[in-house]
Amino acid sequence: DYDSIQVAANPAGQFNTVTANAAQGSIAGGEAEFTWQPIKKMLLEGGVGYQDARYNEIGDIGVTVDRNDAFIRTPEWSIMMGITYQFDIGEYGSLSPRFDWAYKSSIQFEPDNDPSVAQDGYHMVDFRITYADPADKFHVNLGIENLTNEKYLLSGDSNNVIGYSLFMFARPRNWFLDLSFSF
Repeated sequence: DYDSIQVAANPAGQFNTVTANAAQGSIAGGEAEFTWQPIKKMLLEGGVGYQDARYNEIGDIGVTVDRNDAFIRTPEWSIMMGITYQFDIGEYGSLSPRFDWAYKSSIQFEPDNDPSVAQDGYHMVDFRITYADPADKFHVNLGIENLTNEKYLLSGDSNNVIGYSLFMFARPRNWFLDLSFSF
């Protein structure tokens, strides 16, 4: 349960943004995670999270937020799955490819749930392959993040009176290479 939730929003018909202790609300939910190794060289991991976030009361502060608006940055559902398999390559070490999939349901970035800066639910897929030397001290990771080149928002801001919407998108498909050594 939350008391005095700070809300930054625009008073109706005004261009200025005010921050006020405007609301009372509650968040209920749960999260479950698992790790399973069905065979020696395979690892499956996953998780699911659910959040029911809602305003219970909105104070009379003159902003355009009401009890039916969703909390900002609070997706109702978050789901992820990952699979890794290790291939031995004899005296040269091992190669381990990994796929990760994740889903987030819709996300609001403005307290008044302005649809111009809201993010619909989206899926993400990442891939990497790891080389490990026979002593498992030297690792090379080569991977691709956002394999499907999903375009989604990390943040948003808007003011309909002035007429602007600002967005910050996640990076498009990108690759990485990292090296590590344990001693």
